[in-house]
Amino acid sequence: MALIRKTPGARTRYPSQEALFKAYKASQVPEGGWTMEAFHGVAARRLTADLVKIRNSAILKASREFNKSLAVVMRQQVEDVVTEFHTRLQRSYPSFASADGVPGTKAAVRIPAAQHEALWADALAMVLDDEEAEVTVRRTARAPMQSVASAVASRTREVLGAGLAPGTERVLQRDIDEMAAEVTNINRTTRRKLRETITQGIEQGLSPFEVMQTVRLRIPQIATNRVPTIVRTELGRAADKAVIRGMRDSQVVTHVSVSGCEAIEPGIPTFRGVPTCNIKNVPIAYAGDLRFHPNHTGAIIASGFKTVRGQVPNLPLRQGTGIGTWEDRGRPVPARVNEPPPSS
Repeated sequence: MALIRKTPGARTRYPSQEALFKAYKASQVPEGGWTMEAFHGVAARRLTADLVKIRNSAILKASREFNKSLAVVMRQQVEDVVTEFHTRLQRSYPSFASADGVPGTKAAVRIPAAQHEALWADALAMVLDDEEAEVTVRRTARAPMQSVASAVASRTREVLGAGLAPGTERVLQRDIDEMAAEVTNINRTTRRKLRETITQGIEQGLSPFEVMQTVRLRIPQIATNRVPTIVRTELGRAADKAVIRGMRDSQVVTHVSVSGCEAIEPGIPTFRGVPTCNIKNVPIAYAGDLRFHPNHTGAIIASGFKTVRGQVPNLPLRQGTGIGTWEDRGRPVPARVNEPPPSS
């Protein structure tokens, strides 16, 4: 299938995301819809592959722009802290009139460590505690998170043969708004990284201008280097919320699993005592309780459906190991779990 169209003398036309989705989509909704009886063999593998691709392609598309915009915001925050510190320094010590300092003269002049630290603390508070700073981060994060959520939810419904349930878009938008608001903890992490650099410089006896220079030199470490991890984490959270919403809209998915995690490491979040990376067969009613470690890359997939008689299958909740999918690979299966849905 030729997706990229080239016309002599014209610009290359790249395919839309919808065209790409239709090109890689491998699964088909079985006649009569998805049931536990239909979910096996090639059909199950294709549906699983599609759900993973839906997540990954949506995140990849949104991450390109999110990486750029978030890096700009975070680098600017660090620059603003340095500028604010310099302004306060000049105000408190008029002798520091040069913006750059001169090696061997102003750049080498020290001030009391307590005052030096206090000026930085005030600058950090002025920039990173400002409501506008939080609004900027929230606005930067919300658009790509909403883009991922919309694409994942709609395509999940498509491969499951589900329609849009009343209120789904409103609820999903509210969920993304709440998650975008939580992204402002980026400011707290930036503050911590800056404090570490500043404190180390002051303890080493560096002058104010030398600390300013050190902070500017370390901007990639303080801000930009963290961007890819933040982007993957936040877009992944949006994708997880959306796929669960799409599966609930289907009204046929009964259990979900997590596929594709590289390892089961100590200290990661758990669900009922089971590590959430590559976890198997979580009842859909509890899927929203799943929590993952930062930079998590596993995809939430469907692993259980109502039977042709409309019954909920009794599937075992179990732990995964290493790189893998939800399928049982012959390992011992723990006691079965058959819990009623939550009352709320």
